[in-house]
Amino acid sequence: MINRVFNSLKYKNTYFLGLLVISLTFFSCGKQRKNLVSRTYHRTTTLFNWYYNGERVWKEGVLQIEGSFKVPPEGFVPILYFGDEQSASAAYGNFDQSIEKAETAIYKHDQDKNVWIDNCRFLIGRNWFYKKDYFLASTNFEYIIKTWPKSRIIPDVKIWLAKTYFMSDRGPMARKLIDEEISKMDLKKRQQGELALLEATMLMKEKDYEGASKILQKNLKNFRGRINRARVHFFLAQMYAQQGKFARAYEHYRKVTRMNTDYGIIFNAKIQSVRLLIENQQGEDDTKKIFRSLKRMLRDDKNVDFQDQILYEIALLEYKHDNFKQAVYWLRESVAASTTNQRQKALSYYKAGQIYFYDLHDFTRAEAYFDSASTSISPEAPEYKVITSIGKTLKEYVSYTHTIHYQDSMVYLAGLSEADQKRQVERIKAKEKQAKMQKEQEDREAENRLNNPNFNDPFNQNKQTVSGFYFDSPEAVNSGRLEFQRIWGVRKNEDNWNRKVKDFVFNNDEPEKKDSVKVDSNLVKEFGDDYKYYKDIPKNEQEIAAAHNDIRNAMFSLGNLFDKKLELPDSAIVVFNKLIKRYPDSEQALKAKFALYNIYSKIDPYLASEYKDQICDKYPESIYCKLLNGEDVFAELNSEMLDFQSAYNALYATFSNKDYKTVLSFSNFLLEKYPKRPEIAQVLYLRGLSYGYLGVKDSLKSCYTRLVKRYPSSEQAPVAQRTLDLMNGTSEATLEKEEPGNKETGDASDLAEEENGESNPMYKGFAKAPKKGERVFVVMLLDKANVESNELKVKISTFNSKLFKNERLSTSIFFYQQKYHLAYISQFNSMELALNYINIAKSDGEINPLFKSDTDRIMFITPNNFKTAYGKKRFEDYYDYYINVILPSLGK
Repeated sequence: MINRVFNSLKYKNTYFLGLLVISLTFFSCGKQRKNLVSRTYHRTTTLFNWYYNGERVWKEGVLQIEGSFKVPPEGFVPILYFGDEQSASAAYGNFDQSIEKAETAIYKHDQDKNVWIDNCRFLIGRNWFYKKDYFLASTNFEYIIKTWPKSRIIPDVKIWLAKTYFMSDRGPMARKLIDEEISKMDLKKRQQGELALLEATMLMKEKDYEGASKILQKNLKNFRGRINRARVHFFLAQMYAQQGKFARAYEHYRKVTRMNTDYGIIFNAKIQSVRLLIENQQGEDDTKKIFRSLKRMLRDDKNVDFQDQILYEIALLEYKHDNFKQAVYWLRESVAASTTNQRQKALSYYKAGQIYFYDLHDFTRAEAYFDSASTSISPEAPEYKVITSIGKTLKEYVSYTHTIHYQDSMVYLAGLSEADQKRQVERIKAKEKQAKMQKEQEDREAENRLNNPNFNDPFNQNKQTVSGFYFDSPEAVNSGRLEFQRIWGVRKNEDNWNRKVKDFVFNNDEPEKKDSVKVDSNLVKEFGDDYKYYKDIPKNEQEIAAAHNDIRNAMFSLGNLFDKKLELPDSAIVVFNKLIKRYPDSEQALKAKFALYNIYSKIDPYLASEYKDQICDKYPESIYCKLLNGEDVFAELNSEMLDFQSAYNALYATFSNKDYKTVLSFSNFLLEKYPKRPEIAQVLYLRGLSYGYLGVKDSLKSCYTRLVKRYPSSEQAPVAQRTLDLMNGTSEATLEKEEPGNKETGDASDLAEEENGESNPMYKGFAKAPKKGERVFVVMLLDKANVESNELKVKISTFNSKLFKNERLSTSIFFYQQKYHLAYISQFNSMELALNYINIAKSDGEINPLFKSDTDRIMFITPNNFKTAYGKKRFEDYYDYYINVILPSLGK
């Protein structure tokens, strides 16, 4: 065959040369051969057949993950982004294919002098890194460093190893690697940029944003990749904006907008730069300039999916100039334009609610917008607690005012003759018909607007209109809800809500089940379809008295709402005085006077004393008079004397009189009588303060722990948490929410029970079991005065190589609180294996003598627990948790 091939060659020497090449190819290129041709063949094949294609596939996967990046709605933008579980899993195919090519290259072409084998191993490690398997990634990187210590890629490998340590919650190991090895290497500019991104990210995780910005500013010329540079400039802009350096922040945002990179980050930079202009504008010219800029953005086809955000910024611009009504208009336009961005829709509702709540004091409309915001926003959003808390308070406001107005109307109608009642009903029906016709007209206009080709450009419209969709208008929804309640009452959201008979029973032996709604058949016969207008009009003196009682209770609750929750004492005073004037001899009037005493005691002691005199002159034997005179009233309390709000007012008055022991006894009564009321958070708060004034710190801590865990959304929870943080010596909240429904709030004895077991506040932040696939480490804490770090490392390494050679354990030594050597032995596949290591170490003749001090410890720990124990200097707490919780869970 060879002869036939070369017969056509012109020269004889060419024939022999070709024969030689073919012979070398077939007979001299096995992996075991070390000649020049063999080495050249394996290097070339490794590079072009396997490594090049594997690297290309890996880059495609990385680009796919980068494409999933979105600027977070809150906080600083991340400058390093490796994707989440969802985006990583979408690129698994690329990474698996890349790993297969690299492993094939190693299998077929592994030679001592093949300079591309270490690159293939490096590629495998990077693929495992993006697959979130940090153990396999670090194993590959560590293998390269150990096997090819002089390889030209060692700086890159160590940088990626530091990234792996950081991403697997081994921050101290990453910091040690950077400080002791990487920082001392001669790095290229690209490598300096990668290291700067990692160090800045580590500082950001520690909330040291100032330090992160300094590192990034220093390395601006070293960053590679447009998206990396864009994220760096975006972060620096955010940092300067937070520091009030408007010009520098605007400069960095503008740099992002001029980059040819992902449009999502470009748009966010444009929006943020506009917001900077809004916040720092000076004069009418700046306002016009900003408005023109937003107008151009709104007309840009690239911003079709971002119009809701642009309209929101227009609303902020109007709000800045106190044009509240116009701001609300643009916020409604933003809601109408929101199709997929639920967070932006929630923010628009929220801002409109804030305007009605804080600026216009229109609480009915505010409630409608807060209610819409609460249904649109995610529970993980930072505004969620505020929105739901204020929304709940405003629902109470709407409920009380509706009750007052509606029952007033019913009492008024009851005093009319039948003919006058009929005339009033006809007027109401006429108004409803007119409103219905107006609504139909608005619906037609809205439909025409939707068909208008200029719908997405409101600047082209001389007439400003908003979305005609009913549920995009909180006022319309709220009005409809109130009208529904007027006609049907408060109904549960359930099937067949309008049926008198809820359940159809097919078993003739069982009676029908009916709800509590009673229908007056005589009224139905008399008035027909107009029945709904007459059904709530009182028919006799007893029903009229019941309506007045509803009004009195609603007025008192409304006054308390203004005073305690809305913090509007002037409005509370007006409501309470109206109640006293309208119903002077009622029980609610007495409670109102007591509430007025509490209000005026803070702002006008003279008026407070007048209300005290009125109470004691007219009701000398009342519990309120005795409270005001400092008498012990706890013995007189019983389950029927006080409603919750009155009892709480009495508790508060007792606390104001500094009678802390009575507060503790009084609060027991409330805890037992009203265990499920959300306002119990207020009781726990006063109870904790009383413990604090009495110097009982443990009970104070236990009480506030219960408050934060049971009522995390209450107004008192943040204050209680700050107190706990100060007592625990920490700077941030770490108490975990308890699963609802396990326990009800109890008395002081219940609170004391929480000091034992896993719920002990000292154990917060620790987990009993490792996560799925998570390895375990062994840690030794030894007094550094008793042993040198080098001696300690040698002894542990010798012990490991002697008894645990096949485990391939590694040892690192850190300082802890400047007093201890912290030996970190990694890593074990389970807690049982780690515990076996500890038991053998304790009996070893070289290791056991190292434990000389009473404070020396040995324990195993998961990466997450290590992060809490080491990062927050809480190894003493962890050791207690290890002894009292973890070991007992293993039966030890």
